[in-house]
Amino acid sequence: MSWAYWKESDRWTEANNEERIIVKRQFSYGRFLGAFGAITNFAIYNAFFVGIYDFRTKELVNMRKVPFVVKFAASTLISVWMCSKLWEK
Repeated sequence: MSWAYWKESDRWTEANNEERIIVKRQFSYGRFLGAFGAITNFAIYNAFFVGIYDFRTKELVNMRKVPFVVKFAASTLISVWMCSKLWEK
């Protein structure tokens, strides 16, 4: 939004309040999706990729052998996919 104050400050501040509302809404929606993605990433990682070995008798993949980077990348890809689907709708 700084470009609007720098280049078109008269138009931005006086005449077009509706554009400002739309732009602020888009920025707040982007922040909301970023927070949702971070929380989702944390939840998916802790729920599926940490490995609750006391409660599971058989796992599809032994998570102890999978490197942290791979597990974190998988949970990040899932959360990015979820956020992109929310952004499209």
